Amino acid sequence: MIVAKFGGSSVRDASGMQRCFDIIKNSPDVQVVILSATFNTTNELEKMGEVARTNYSEALSLLKINQYKHELIMQDLGIAEEHLFDLYQEAQEILTEINNSRCLTPKLMDHLYSIGERVSTKVFYLFLQKKLKSRDVCLRDSSDIIQTNESFKEAIPNLEFIKNISSVRLIPELINKRKLIVMQGFIGKTSNGDRTTLGREGSDYSAALIAEAIHASSLEIWTDVEGIATCDPRYFNQYKIINYLSYDDATLLAENGAKILFSKTLLPVKRSNIPVRIKSSRFPEKKGTLVSNHIPNRSGIISINIKKTKDFEVRLVGNIDKSSELINDISGFNQESLCFVNVTPDKLNSLLSQLHTILFDNFIEVEHIYE
Repeated sequence: MIVAKFGGSSVRDASGMQRCFDIIKNSPDVQVVILSATFNTTNELEKMGEVARTNYSEALSLLKINQYKHELIMQDLGIAEEHLFDLYQEAQEILTEINNSRCLTPKLMDHLYSIGERVSTKVFYLFLQKKLKSRDVCLRDSSDIIQTNESFKEAIPNLEFIKNISSVRLIPELINKRKLIVMQGFIGKTSNGDRTTLGREGSDYSAALIAEAIHASSLEIWTDVEGIATCDPRYFNQYKIINYLSYDDATLLAENGAKILFSKTLLPVKRSNIPVRIKSSRFPEKKGTLVSNHIPNRSGIISINIKKTKDFEVRLVGNIDKSSELINDISGFNQESLCFVNVTPDKLNSLLSQLHTILFDNFIEVEHIYE
């Protein structure tokens, strides 16, 4: 039994949803699908929440634009748009409450955030229900499963509750191999029923929690890139996809700025020894990156990660001999963290060129024996 999570870039439009549909259609072992909000919707909801404090009419205009975006997707998929009316009415009520109080609290923001995932899953569920006649498709609210504390915007999940409720509400349904359950990522709910979120980019974490709770055989994370790369394709024309990573090394990359993984994602699947496959919904035939307990930690450099701050922060990530002559002559090197901070734009290209040479001279792919 596989849990498949599709990110916002994978469900950004009707064509993307069609690609996700094709993946599911050809994967009978996928029984739970977790979706993010469509591309940029979370940012759009955040902006309209901020605007609603002082300009209610502008916030409503932004909401209408977001609604229209999703209605166009539904038209392209051949689904009636009225199915979204209640969700957008709920969003308008939240904006009204923000405007009346002139205050955007974390609690209200989390409620507004939840609209994004609930809309995307409603659209995709209706599309699957219409097109995937070989499966019994149902839509479930993740918030009924992912109970959290009241740390709004960075909520901590109640692992015992998730495990117990899944044994009652999810696992019995999944005994039927035809069953396909569509759920939201990112969102949860307190014991009092207030909507929460697990932190920005938390949909992967949601998927890992569900995978652990239902004892999934594997977790698939589908995105718009081919897997975890040795360096950011936005800065490098030449890079490699890392085919195999241990949980520890994948977590190391996430904690040091690799954007393809949320830093907490691997905690549940590592606990339960569930392998994770990261793949591209645009190129599903490509191998992607496999993360597993059966893969050893790497002994050398793994990747170069770049973070844009006032200037740039550049990290050389991996198990590196800090006294090595490979790095002695690189200016700005922080011996403790392998981090180059405050790199000005005029020095960035030179530094990246040096690090890229080091990376490619020392990167070794592990043996292909872990499938």
